[in-house]
Amino acid sequence: MLTQRESGTAFVTASTSNGEIARTPGQSRASTPEDLRLALRAATLYYLDGLTQAEIATRLGVSRPTAGRLVARAKAKGLVRIEVVVPPDMRDDLHADEERELERRFGLTEAVVAGHGIDVGSPGRPAAFASVGRAAAALLMRRLEPDDVLGFTWGPEQVAVATALVPGMASCRVVVQLDGAMSTAA
Repeated sequence: MLTQRESGTAFVTASTSNGEIARTPGQSRASTPEDLRLALRAATLYYLDGLTQAEIATRLGVSRPTAGRLVARAKAKGLVRIEVVVPPDMRDDLHADEERELERRFGLTEAVVAGHGIDVGSPGRPAAFASVGRAAAALLMRRLEPDDVLGFTWGPEQVAVATALVPGMASCRVVVQLDGAMSTAA
């Protein structure tokens, strides 16, 4: 056992078998230069080198949970910045902010916002809804499970979805036709 002082406060630590510092419950964790160096190293291995927490633990000589805490600490201390860069030619086609807001507001698992409106073509024709059809088909092929029941309405948008589906890529237990509309008074 070793008594250390941080910010004028004494506390007791003990070294574990893998060299980590064990602290008593409720102890604060000051960021020493060594702590920050280790957190930065763990974050570099995780985010830049693509190592798993288990691989980081082995590399740094700490436990897997400690490796995870080191990565989290680096992020919390502002040592990690994650930036998603949208290619300039795709900026008008991605709607991440709107999708996240729809998911948050309505409790959705996933929302997909497609295009700027109808595609070039005659209004009411399936070709006019090709971008919506492609987006919905991609979502179905990714999310639909063999035990799911798929409710489907009918109209030009659904024709576009059916046209965009790749045969054999999505299956479900049964498809049921939905009827009617749902609305609420403002």
